[in-house]
Amino acid sequence: MGLDYSIGDGRGHGRATINEYLMAAPGWPSVSVLLTYADVLIGVAASTRTSPRISVTASLSVYLTGPLEGGGAIEMPCHLTKSGRTVTVGETEILTDDGRPLGVAIGTFQASPRPQDTLSPRMTQGHRMERIESPHPTLAEHVGLEVVEPGLTRIGLRPDLLNGTQSLQGGLVALLAEAAAQSAATADRATAAVVEGIEVHYLAAARVGPIQARAERVGPDLYRVTAHDTGMDDRIVCLVVARTREVG
Repeated sequence: MGLDYSIGDGRGHGRATINEYLMAAPGWPSVSVLLTYADVLIGVAASTRTSPRISVTASLSVYLTGPLEGGGAIEMPCHLTKSGRTVTVGETEILTDDGRPLGVAIGTFQASPRPQDTLSPRMTQGHRMERIESPHPTLAEHVGLEVVEPGLTRIGLRPDLLNGTQSLQGGLVALLAEAAAQSAATADRATAAVVEGIEVHYLAAARVGPIQARAERVGPDLYRVTAHDTGMDDRIVCLVVARTREVG
């Protein structure tokens, strides 16, 4: 996905380029891609405060103000708004290259209780996450995400999809939920729809798989999505609220 970032003293800055591979629909960045960037930025800043324990994501939300026509570079300044011994809250703006507001992300992180989940020293420094050239046209296809039917999505676990705690990366859990909500909204409206806002509450680690998400309409534009680890007695791993909109 590609992200350049630097973190220091509870603040940070990220920069990335959004292209068709990272779009949910023409002109609309995938909210789960932006959530992944925010997860890295706020998570690393939080982890420097809870070090040597790494901070894991408790909840993340992203809301867009509109499309990013034609794609292009985005800037993501971030800062911590609360930093405690175990719980940290941070936020990041999402700006276009010329400074126009594109959205906002807010995240809550908690120091991992597992002693083996420690912070890598290189995470605390400026870092470049190189974009890997993919033979697939979209990120969803690259990671093997399957839309089983409108409102139902599934993804298997592969080593390249895991995070530092050896569970499915939080941004991919969000991608699974986003695809479930988007496909459900498109079917319900009988016209193309995107997710313009998402709120993800992480309840358990997804470590076995496949992971499956189902979307349920709870309002004209609102969907409730639950994701389950089918390999762990269908344990619920996250609860999501997604706000959708029609796109032309």
